[in-house]
Amino acid sequence: MLIARFLVSAALLTALLPNPLQADTPEPGDLLTLGAVENTPFKGLTEEYYAELKKDLASRDQDWKDFGPSVVFQQMFQEHVADTVPSRGFTYASVDSHGHPRTYSGRVYLPPHKKGDPPVKVPLVVYQHATETRRNFTPYYKKGDETMLGALAADIGGFVVAMPDGDGMGADPSTEMHAYCHNQTGATCLVDCIRAVMGETDDGDEVFDNENYVWDGRTFIVGYSEGGYLAMAAVRELTTNPKYKDVVLTGAAAMAGPFNFYSSTINLLKDDKNGYDRPYIPAYFMDAWASVYPQEINFKEAVNPKLLKADANGENIETWLSGRLGGDQISPKMQLVLAGDAKKAVPAASILETGWLRKNVLDPSSRLSAILKANDLVGGWVPKVPVLLVHDPYDTTVTFDNSKAMYDDWYANAGKPLGIAELAIGKKGTGHMLGAVMAIPMAFIWIDAGMPANIMTMAKNSLQQSIKDAAPKGYEENAQALADVLDDRNENVPQLGLSLVRLDPRPSGDQGGPYKVTFNDYFAVIGKVKFYTLEKTPPPDWPKQAPSPLGGYTRLVKELRKKGDIATLEPGRDYYMAVYPSKGFVGLTPKFSGGPKGKYKEYTINIKQALKNKVLSRDAVVTKFSCNDPCKPVANAASYEKPKEKVPFLEFP
Repeated sequence: MLIARFLVSAALLTALLPNPLQADTPEPGDLLTLGAVENTPFKGLTEEYYAELKKDLASRDQDWKDFGPSVVFQQMFQEHVADTVPSRGFTYASVDSHGHPRTYSGRVYLPPHKKGDPPVKVPLVVYQHATETRRNFTPYYKKGDETMLGALAADIGGFVVAMPDGDGMGADPSTEMHAYCHNQTGATCLVDCIRAVMGETDDGDEVFDNENYVWDGRTFIVGYSEGGYLAMAAVRELTTNPKYKDVVLTGAAAMAGPFNFYSSTINLLKDDKNGYDRPYIPAYFMDAWASVYPQEINFKEAVNPKLLKADANGENIETWLSGRLGGDQISPKMQLVLAGDAKKAVPAASILETGWLRKNVLDPSSRLSAILKANDLVGGWVPKVPVLLVHDPYDTTVTFDNSKAMYDDWYANAGKPLGIAELAIGKKGTGHMLGAVMAIPMAFIWIDAGMPANIMTMAKNSLQQSIKDAAPKGYEENAQALADVLDDRNENVPQLGLSLVRLDPRPSGDQGGPYKVTFNDYFAVIGKVKFYTLEKTPPPDWPKQAPSPLGGYTRLVKELRKKGDIATLEPGRDYYMAVYPSKGFVGLTPKFSGGPKGKYKEYTINIKQALKNKVLSRDAVVTKFSCNDPCKPVANAASYEKPKEKVPFLEFP
């Protein structure tokens, strides 16, 4: 009896004491592990470096078989670049699509900081990568196409860049697939990543340790494609869910994402005629959602039966989507089965079984249709922080109407939304993949510029800095004067930096006349070119004077409005050439080309768009060039040595 009473009392007492196991149970958002700082600074093309490359290449035997040499070497380059930037792998606690506890992983890239130097104050940018089917091609393992971009943003931009792998990816021990474009799972995973990186491990280790890095109070979210969708989902969660009131967001860039998820999916799967450029996505989507919604989706019933048959290697759609292959490898395999040609695009509708598609997706009254609508991000909320939208109007992978719908909804409800930065130049656009190369750096530039209310403001700010950078010694005040004048021409602010044109004086005894310069690429640029001059004291014959507080004056010498217009430039004077494209941002390289032999004073300015007339960079371009006789550009200014005879050159900073 005494023993029984003792056991009962002990049980009651134990129930009142803290449970050590319970206390150690991680909460969502807890930082579980934070690896040591990893990086291998590039030390030149030494024998040791070549040995490392050879060892790395030997470890990629399976990748070589799956992807081929070009992809393998591209991956090696990206990973070696990323590895030169200090980073730390980390894991954190979160929950999956069913609310079950899960451990997710990621990597945080750190800006340069020497040991012993004072700590640097930096913002946190959480960068969600786009769709990736390869389970281990994630930032945690320092792999993936976008990992290098995150590393460079930390190294060049001075951000702490945390890159979560996402559910079902990286070091996630679960065997479940990534819940593709499931807004609740993605938002929770991403917000918990923010909380984890801002926290510390049980051992007291933390990213913002106040010894090397101090958080400056700003937090941003960046994402493109599916990453843009998840970034937007996280912004909505932080805007509408009081559960996350401890997470203060400063701004976000949600780019080219399928925000209007229901209509975007329906429109894609209704089309049974036009080929879709990434057929692996609908298959990946259905396979992933079969785990999230097993009552609504049976993958083997949903997918086209042809894709379930084994190919010559004994594989089918299920093995292709198992996490080993990338989308660029899966799509040709699917196209070979469905069209008999690995290079022929197939309609998205052909990827699914026709009857199942009609009954479960295209029927607006179906349960799955209701679920798709629940994953829409458009409508019912307005962000409390600036959100940058970037999209190519001609994008065929994720259509532009997604960003347009988001913009229109915010405009109707907020009145003053941020505009959409359109990437397209010409009638074909940049495409989804090239758009990422342009948009992601733009997001970091936008953050660094203080999140200007519109992209034109960002261009204007960049322009003014470019003018200062381009000015030679002794011209600082004049450069500022020109910046002031251009700032007043707010409806005509050039979207590119100025080029300083230095026309050397004629040799003694040379009676040649002024330079005749023709603008020869009007239709490529769709805009105009203006020439300005600067002086401390303007000559009396200047009809227009534009004083600045610093005492400088500028004069518009000539505005070239159409192809073939001619400007007259005097030898021995400096000019500034400004390019005003009327649509979009373009990365241009101005070049002088000489006229017929013997006509040394007639030249043409060719403004060439990089990358075969597609956009390469949205940064303001500042070019300095001198012009002697004859004006002949040098392709590689870095290795150029000026010969004894007079030859002009292009000098790129």
